[in-house]
Amino acid sequence: MKPKPLTINGIGQKKLGFPLGMMLYDISFFREKINSLIHLL
Repeated sequence: MKPKPLTINGIGQKKLGFPLGMMLYDISFFREKINSLIHLL
């Protein structure tokens, strides 16, 4: 097995399982979108 690079999704896969890791990644991405929208207002 090849060692995976330490990404948010990789940590999520190890600790929480694949779906939760993806959810955490999506939430962080979504928060960035919200922050950019707030800056536009």
